[in-house]
Amino acid sequence: MVLDSRYGSGCMFCIYTRILMNWRFTQTIRGIQGAMIISGSFQMVMGFLGLWRNAARFLSPLCGVPCVTFTGLGLYHLGFPMLASAVEVGLPALISMVFISQASIMILNP
Repeated sequence: MVLDSRYGSGCMFCIYTRILMNWRFTQTIRGIQGAMIISGSFQMVMGFLGLWRNAARFLSPLCGVPCVTFTGLGLYHLGFPMLASAVEVGLPALISMVFISQASIMILNP
């Protein structure tokens, strides 16, 4: 890239970099959004057609439990700081999640 000297020392480069970073961020977010829409649609189709039941039959607890555990532990460092940053929303959500999980055990297994 050629810097134009009449705008000062690298001013055009700064503007170009800012525009490029904004465009790159927008494209990255759009790509992530599209991937989430496609994966969510795939999961809905698998659930509604009953295909997940056939796939889950081949998973033993020795295969499923570590997968779920490591996924949860891998996302812990992302979710808990966000929960702590918005205490007004995060604390009631955490309390209600614990209450519902404990109450569902008592309701489903009397």
